[in-house]
Amino acid sequence: MLALVALFLTLSADTTAIDTFESVSQWSTNPAKGVEISIHSDSGRHGRAMRVDFDFHGNPGYGIVRREINLDLPPNYEFTFAVRGDAPKNTLEFKLVDRGGATVWWSNNPNFNFSPEWRSIARKKREICFAWGPPPRSGEIRHLGAIEFAITAGTGGKGSVWIDDLSLTTLDLDSPFTATQPVASAPIVGTWESVATPGDPTGAKLDFTADGSFNSTIGVMATFAYSITGDRMFADFTEPGDPKSYKFTTSFRIENDGFVQRGENMFGRDVKMKRVGSARAGASAISGVWAFPDYTEATAYVAFGENGRGYFRIPLQECSGTWKDSGGHLTVALNGQIAERDYSIENDVLTLRYPGHDLKYNRRSRAP
Repeated sequence: MLALVALFLTLSADTTAIDTFESVSQWSTNPAKGVEISIHSDSGRHGRAMRVDFDFHGNPGYGIVRREINLDLPPNYEFTFAVRGDAPKNTLEFKLVDRGGATVWWSNNPNFNFSPEWRSIARKKREICFAWGPPPRSGEIRHLGAIEFAITAGTGGKGSVWIDDLSLTTLDLDSPFTATQPVASAPIVGTWESVATPGDPTGAKLDFTADGSFNSTIGVMATFAYSITGDRMFADFTEPGDPKSYKFTTSFRIENDGFVQRGENMFGRDVKMKRVGSARAGASAISGVWAFPDYTEATAYVAFGENGRGYFRIPLQECSGTWKDSGGHLTVALNGQIAERDYSIENDVLTLRYPGHDLKYNRRSRAP
């Protein structure tokens, strides 16, 4: 009991204990053919834990443990759990299954070293990538139907893995407009955004950091011009070369770090936005980054920059990994998957070469 009290005292107000594993009755197993897996209650990091015993019997495949759960996820979050093991290196997978049961997001960790000592594993939203299934319109999982842990054969063999303290923490929103600063020693380090195509609002943002981390965000990307007169804002989303016109004028107000745009806009309804981050000292009240849920339940972001330039983003798919550069040859590892591309950089334009076509990205060195 004292161990359980200690656990809950360590949880912040924004953290929810999903499972303390005092009972494992809500968990079930699903092994591949020829693989044996079972779950048991055992001593944990705090109180009890779930012990997963597995034996591949020389076969490839996997062993899955699963808990059904009905949970709405916040716009940004982090899952944590404690793990230890007496087992050979294999792939450890942490999966989120949507309420419909057909679409899966995962964190895939090949050659996971199951240490006999307890350690905490944290997986932020951007580190739990889309895996398979029909993607929702929002591009992200918002309604959770099940959580799974899977051990997939790498070395194979048999062993035991203990899992405890599964929790969910609500995080502040991450601005999609942050920029990684370039460094002279590695030209690819920095933030790159798709070169706009008239009539196509989709694009990608690529972040290569100096420590070898990589983040990819795919979604809606648009720029617009805006001007303000009193409490009226004029916005023009018309792109060069696009015959369609997207212009509107709307009234707005700002109060308590909230931005309310009246319904005479491109959405046809009142839009209530929340400031992301802090306002810049000396800047106008509207400047900075604002977020709101769009009609698909995705989080949309608007940045009002300098000189009447605005930026609109809806991140739909995000995934983090690592990168390596070998003299114009790029290797990216995302969730256990390896992608390799030749590339070149000229006049702050990154060109990634694919069979039969190239993709180009402009460098962005600062936030709006």
